[in-house]
Amino acid sequence: MKRSVLIGTRNPAKAQRLRHAMSGLPVRIREPEAGQEPANYEEDGSSHLAIACGKAAAWSRTTGDIVVASDGGVEIPLLGASWRSITTRRATGREATDEERAERLMGLLKDHPPEERQAWWIEALAVAYEGLVVAAWEARGLQGELTDAYLPAPAKYRGFWVYGMWYFPQFAKHYWELSEEELRQAREPWYEVQPWLRGLVERLVSG
Repeated sequence: MKRSVLIGTRNPAKAQRLRHAMSGLPVRIREPEAGQEPANYEEDGSSHLAIACGKAAAWSRTTGDIVVASDGGVEIPLLGASWRSITTRRATGREATDEERAERLMGLLKDHPPEERQAWWIEALAVAYEGLVVAAWEARGLQGELTDAYLPAPAKYRGFWVYGMWYFPQFAKHYWELSEEELRQAREPWYEVQPWLRGLVERLVSG
């Protein structure tokens, strides 16, 4: 019988990414049940790595599963202390739509030319088992420009709302238009953390 690995998120885009990262491994991948929440957990870490670790440990304590959790955000140097990547979603409205979040961020950037709107993506992954974090990684990449127009990404990217305004001049494309090779050239953080994740999960389920 295959070991179970829980994806510790309710964000459908993140869940799809994590499923893809573990595709082909000898595991049964599942997601939290409807209404299920991690016990005694609040998202209050000071870094993406700390938040990913907190999520993974909390879900593992709650379910007893091997848990994979992630946390990511956009880093925008232009906005200085007025923008923190760890609050990318909350800073633009916890209950807002993707379009509303993009509109609010564009409002913060409207007086600045494209060359000043540089941005990077930070992504952290953590794996926990029996309530303890056994490994965690963080990667930074995807340097691009934030545009003054929002071009909605396909449905599979819903949840990564900033991708609709993330533009890469070297390819003349938005994020979601990039090929796999172009994503690798742009140093997509998910490609950096995926090998570590696959190797660890494979060892855990075979041990």
